[in-house]
Amino acid sequence: MVIIMRNQHSKTLLKEAITLIPRLLRLLFRTMGDRRLHVNQKVLLLGTILYVLSPLDFLPDFIPFTGQVDDILLLAVVILSIMQQVGHSVFQERWKDQQSLSDMARWILKLASSFLPSSIYERIVRGSGYRDDIIDVKYYVHED
Repeated sequence: MVIIMRNQHSKTLLKEAITLIPRLLRLLFRTMGDRRLHVNQKVLLLGTILYVLSPLDFLPDFIPFTGQVDDILLLAVVILSIMQQVGHSVFQERWKDQQSLSDMARWILKLASSFLPSSIYERIVRGSGYRDDIIDVKYYVHED
């Protein structure tokens, strides 16, 4: 019974995440003109936008809820992948929400992993180039 409640809670949270799809699409579209992005990254953004808008997906959009899970997952993975390559500021400057965009994207990854078949999840996440095991830190050497 606890597992069912946790799944229901996760499903509710994922439904909330799915409502972010239009905002994330606008974010990707606005970011395409950023000069810090390489042509390949701009193509990735455009391809992601087209995939999300297309009714032909791994999970077709006409399937309520499940049809949008792969879309929100792809958006999150692409955002995280480009942030790793270029830096957080490329999106964060255009993200007007108080919640950290990278935290939200990681949260979406975690939720989506429990709802998508592992083959689809792996295809989207592993195929994106995003790696969760990278640590991004700045350090300074102080000489005495």
